Amino acid sequence: MNLNDEIQECKNCYLHDLECNKYDLSRGYGKLLGNGGKEIFIVAQNPSTIRCPGLQYAMGIDHEIKKPGKNLSLKKIFNDLKIDMNKIYWTNVVKCSTDKNIPPSKNIIDTCGEWLLKEIDLIKPKKIIAMGKIPYTYLLDKELDIPVSYIWHYAFVSRNFDSLINKYKLIIKSELRE
Repeated sequence: MNLNDEIQECKNCYLHDLECNKYDLSRGYGKLLGNGGKEIFIVAQNPSTIRCPGLQYAMGIDHEIKKPGKNLSLKKIFNDLKIDMNKIYWTNVVKCSTDKNIPPSKNIIDTCGEWLLKEIDLIKPKKIIAMGKIPYTYLLDKELDIPVSYIWHYAFVSRNFDSLINKYKLIIKSELRE
């Protein structure tokens, strides 16, 4: 059984029983954003509940911030900054959506984090970028031979768009461009 199959079969916490995690059998296993290598490993908190019928919260690489004259997504920011998407691997610490997208408990993070460590071992990235405090805090406690850096989570930026978007682009540019 490969790692993705193991994650799909995971029943180590109650999240697998939530209705929103029954709709998508590809819950939370990372994905390459392009066709190339896996040099940059971006890790966020958990999949959003956008996959779940009737729920409106969305976040991820394709999520757009929709404000008058300011429609942006992470993918658009990456493209605008000429960041090579072929080098990026995207994943989450927690592999399932949480109920109402609330932050996961430390127990859930520690339980799911074991999957993340297996993913890191499998992908062997050159750099890890933690998007938000939950993945960053989790990874700080681990002995990794890979540099880990921190950037704001896109949800935080979307709530503070006008004051943070230009700073966010600069941070992304410095972390992701060679």
